[in-house]
Amino acid sequence: MPIKKARQNGLFETSIRYLSRHQTKYFMKKSTVVLIVIIIFLVLVWRYKSGDNTWGSREAEIEKIELLILHNEVRSSPLKMELECDKAAQSHADWMAANNKMSHHSNEPGRKNPGDRLKKSWRQVAENIAKGQKTPADVTNAWMNSRGHRNNILNNDFKHVGFGIAKSENGTKYWCAVFSD
Repeated sequence: MPIKKARQNGLFETSIRYLSRHQTKYFMKKSTVVLIVIIIFLVLVWRYKSGDNTWGSREAEIEKIELLILHNEVRSSPLKMELECDKAAQSHADWMAANNKMSHHSNEPGRKNPGDRLKKSWRQVAENIAKGQKTPADVTNAWMNSRGHRNNILNNDFKHVGFGIAKSENGTKYWCAVFSD
């Protein structure tokens, strides 16, 4: 049972603790907090049920949730996590960490650019990448201080997002966000 497994892993309780510690002006009402926790929990169950284990550790899962919250704090309309964007972002973060290379492009077939890495066809796709930041707040701050990355985050044409986080052998973190309409 996916719900039982998620409860055993403490994902539901972790989401509640995280949100209660990080309430912002967008989460002041308890009903909103409960709704966000339910959505996070359902995403986790859906990912478990679909056999997708790209998130890896609980820490990485929490960091992805924190990235979503941080991105939505600065936007006028919220982004929603999308499984294909998440898979593409995680795959690219893994590739960058394995190759110790920060790049939007690859020479590998099916990985040449962010659009190639998505299985679905989207009208618009954008990607933010980063290397070396230690926390979701650090990488979001770096992206918000870069005009192109900031434009991707604030672009309300983008409705969906996925995040990837990977560590290289030397412990350097690689970050990737894939946005789509």
